Amino acid sequence: MATALTVPIETRKFADFERELQRDPRLKSEHTKRGYRRDLLAFEEWRDGRPMTKLLVEEFAAELQAQGKSPNTINRNLAAVRWWARRLGDFAFETPELDPDRRREIVTQTARVASIKDVRGQRQQKGRHL
Repeated sequence: MATALTVPIETRKFADFERELQRDPRLKSEHTKRGYRRDLLAFEEWRDGRPMTKLLVEEFAAELQAQGKSPNTINRNLAAVRWWARRLGDFAFETPELDPDRRREIVTQTARVASIKDVRGQRQQKGRHL
């Protein structure tokens, strides 16, 4: 049975997000980087040090949905979290000091988080419709 992901995520905050956002060659748009930064900080604040698991990220998406956020907004948040999970998996894979079993566990958990699908639905219409 896999345990929860407890990579040194607890210590990774804004500086780590910023460094990784600048290093990733796939993220060229400053608009995307700004959105990911905002979404990741919101996720980290909500997560409050709990281990990052697939179930926790799905709970985060459900919380956003309960707050009345649009599917597009929720999916943008999920895209940022999936990106961060992939980066953490890469970090664990490239860290030789990690125990091989621990590395495999982290890579597996981050892959599970990265596999979360987008939510479906339509935005609630605003205003009064007759």
